[in-house]
Amino acid sequence: MKRFVIAVLLLAGWLLGMYVPAAAADTLSVRSFRHHGPVLTGTPLPIDSLNVQGKAYDPKALLDSPAGLALVASGSEAAVTERIPLEEGLHWLGFSVENRRFAKADLLVEGLKDYKLYVDGQPKSAAGLKLEPGTHDFVLKYLCPPAAPACHPDTSACHPERSEGSTTTCHPEPSEGSTPSLRLASAQPLTLREDGHRIFSLDLNTQGESCAGVSVSPTGRYYTVGHSLIGQDGKTSAWYELIRRADGQVIGRQDKPYRWMPLSPAAETSPRKKG
Repeated sequence: MKRFVIAVLLLAGWLLGMYVPAAAADTLSVRSFRHHGPVLTGTPLPIDSLNVQGKAYDPKALLDSPAGLALVASGSEAAVTERIPLEEGLHWLGFSVENRRFAKADLLVEGLKDYKLYVDGQPKSAAGLKLEPGTHDFVLKYLCPPAAPACHPDTSACHPERSEGSTTTCHPEPSEGSTPSLRLASAQPLTLREDGHRIFSLDLNTQGESCAGVSVSPTGRYYTVGHSLIGQDGKTSAWYELIRRADGQVIGRQDKPYRWMPLSPAAETSPRKKG
């Protein structure tokens, strides 16, 4: 009877938790970020108006490439700043967010026109982000066109040098930079973490590279090391390296295990054959 009462109380508590109204979303403002850029992007020589896919050239397609994400995520070639220069080219803005519970969040971006969001190296929509407990790297890849006023429509830095109807080109005045507004709205607690460390999370157990085994040849002259890699998309890959024991030199690599021939140095490096 006592166990039955406990089970009923636990079930009632679980049902009550389902109907508790969701907490109001808190906003986490990003005051500074890691910035890399600008990297100038050249326009290709227009041999044809359309590419092989029947599409016209669009500079925004550069945002789809993951190039440069690792530099900003690691901070190896990024400067911490609160302003971005209004210069032509690609820019990367990065910051790290930590959550101890499963969280849903919306990234609110103001002041940037053409950008693409990457979270932990994967392209994401700024709305409806699902964050597992852990430390996450946010990177905004941002494209700034040549003219600063086109980059930031709210910047009134362009003044004609002559009256209306003049052929004089309008030159934008130089600007030190702009302060974009980056905010994360979530009902779960989120914090910024910029010390280069991360908390131990589930993905550290399920992703990454591990050793898939070691094997030594019968004569001891060679050995193999198997490697297994689980990516962020859950896909697994494996490869095997053949190493010379005398100097540690890798002399072979393949995606199938090596097979040793008994006491035959000439055939020790023969790869495993199917069948």
